[in-house]
Formats: sequence, structure tokens, C-alpha cells
Amino acid sequence: MPFVQVADVNDDLKLNEETKQTISKLAQPMSVYIPKESVIVTLQGTIGKVAITQYNTYLDRTILYFDTYKIGNINKYFWALTIKNKFEEERKKAPGAVIKTITKEVLSEFNLNIPQHDEQEKIGMLFANIDNLITLHQRKYSKKLQTWEQRKLSEFVDKAVDNRGKTPPLDENGTHPLIEVSALGGVHPDYSKVEKCLNDDSFENSLRAYIKEGDILFTTVGSIGLVSLMDSREEAAIAQNIVAFRAKENFVPEYLYALFSNEENQYKATRIVMGAVQPSIKVSQLVDVEYMLTPNVKEQKKIGAYFSSIDNLITLHQHQ
Repeated sequence: MPFVQVADVNDDLKLNEETKQTISKLAQPMSVYIPKESVIVTLQGTIGKVAITQYNTYLDRTILYFDTYKIGNINKYFWALTIKNKFEEERKKAPGAVIKTITKEVLSEFNLNIPQHDEQEKIGMLFANIDNLITLHQRKYSKKLQTWEQRKLSEFVDKAVDNRGKTPPLDENGTHPLIEVSALGGVHPDYSKVEKCLNDDSFENSLRAYIKEGDILFTTVGSIGLVSLMDSREEAAIAQNIVAFRAKENFVPEYLYALFSNEENQYKATRIVMGAVQPSIKVSQLVDVEYMLTPNVKEQKKIGAYFSSIDNLITLHQHQ
């Protein structure tokens, strides 16, 4: 009989097809049995990984499953996405963008927005379709993975803008938005979360360099590893806890944004975090981190365009 542990929970709301461990009949009474299509979440190790089980299984004690729902009938796909997104939201607020521990009691205090069941069904169906589309393309591209290469960050981007140690004078009437960590994490910076501005003098004389459209903005202090793709607002500036990387020749910015947004790749950055009170990473160490990528520009463009369209679709439906 399958025995699910944290390592068996994937990032796509599914379990591994085969668990790493099985459980004997002798041990089954001491474990928790759950039926197929149960929603589970990991509470230790890599915290906040969510799945809808594809088969009947027993669970390790580091995993929580939702047995009954006080609000009655609920769409399980919607519920799984809600829990996953809540953990991602909490992770952004945590030191180093890493939730180190959580209990069932803390989890029970999470505030969640739950719409009527018919709306849950629509949202669940939308994201199920997106998930199936992603899976289809992943299978398509997995056949080509033998042509992908392991590259150090410094081999495919340049450090374009790094204003660490620079604190330019602010001006509430300034016309140059100062992008801070809170504005990152979406496809492009969220200017509704920008609270500070620079005037022309600060912009022209207090910065080391300037961001350009297509730069990948990467947080290095606080919530580590949040990324956004710089849009056309080149009159903006980045705060000193963000670095801007610029794609080298033959590398597509949209593809690199998708690469850095991948949860597994974001974890690579958190592994070199220093400090507990104010977590940070050294860019000099980050540039040596290795990523698996395709050097094929045509393939990069297709992957970048595909994930950009999905991000835009998700944003559109969130606004609706």
C-alpha cells in the first residue's frame, strides 16, 4: 500500500505516480488512511506543498489532510488552489521567503475568501484546464530535455543594476517610482504598491545605473527570490534590496522570468540565504548558482510566450 511523505508531493497539485515508500499491513493501524481525491498539505520540510491524491494511500505524520468541511460542499480543486496560494502569500511575508515551521493550530487561523459553490466550480474548472494545458506542454518539452544544459547564472545574465548602499533622497512629488520588494512577485512590477518616488535630481545623480525593459528584477533582502519582468516604465528605479539582471545575447527575458519564477529554482536562491533577523543573499554567490535551461532561442521564445499567456489569463480572471 502506498505511504505518502513530503517528498512524494509535487508542485502541480499531484503526487508522484509511485511513492518512495510503502506501508506494511502491520504498520497500517498506526498510520492515517485517506481515500483517492483527498486534499493534503505538507507541514514540515518543504512546507505548504498541496496535492489532490490520485490514489488511496496512507500518510506520513508531517502531512495534513482535509477530512470534512464546515462550509459544506466545496470544490476540491478550488480548495487545493486556495490553500496553495495562501501558503505562497504567507511565504512572501516570512523572513527569507521561507516558512520554517507551522502547526495545525496556526493553519486553522488562516483567513480565506470562499465564494459560493457555483463560483468555486468555475474557478476550479478554469485552473484545472490551465493545469492540464501546462502538463501537456511539459510532456511535450520533456522529450527535449536531453538538449537542455546546466548553466551558472553568470553565463546567461549580466548584473545590470545594483544600487546596494545607495539611499537616494525621496520626494513625494517625484515622477520616478521607486520599486521595492512589495511590488514584485507578479509578471511585472505592481505600481499600486509603490509608495516612494524620486525627483529628477535624485534619479540622475544618486543611482549607479538604470533599469531597462526586459530586465529581470530579483529580490536579495527580506523576501528572497521574488522576481518580476521590467515593463516599459524605464523612468522607474529599484531600491537597494533588488538587483536587476539583463539577459545576455541569445537568451530571451520572458523565458528567464519563467525560469526564475519556478518554485524549485526559487528554492535554489533561499539555500544561500545569510542572516536570521534580516535574511539576504550575496549576488557574488547567486551568480554561481546553476540552472537547467535550453540554449535554443526558438524554444525559449515559445516557452516564454506560453507562460506569459497563462500569467495574463490568470490575471484577467482574478480581475473578473
